[in-house]
Amino acid sequence: MVEAPNQLHHAAQDTEQINGSNENAPNGVTFSLEEYYTLSKKAHNVEEQTNLKVPAAISQIEEAKESELRTLQRLKEVELEKVVKLEERRIAMEKDEMAKEGKLAIEQELRKWRTDNKQ
Repeated sequence: MVEAPNQLHHAAQDTEQINGSNENAPNGVTFSLEEYYTLSKKAHNVEEQTNLKVPAAISQIEEAKESELRTLQRLKEVELEKVVKLEERRIAMEKDEMAKEGKLAIEQELRKWRTDNKQ
């Protein structure tokens, strides 16, 4: 989380401004013991919150990966179904074409028979 470092940075800047007006202050940042404990407690709280959020985020990532795998598996199944349906369609169209050809042949034979038997 970016919040804790920002809070520490702002606290350090505030302290520098307070200490900056004092020429005798040593270089660096000086905190009172109370400020130190407050900032340390805030940093610890932020770290604990972060540590609680990490497992939840990892869990969400794992769930997303599992969902992706299920989706990919379903996609493979649908693609296989598509191939099967296309083959079934091809076979049905061949049978339809053969039936049409057979019908035309029978109709031709019937016409020929009628012509032969009328005379």
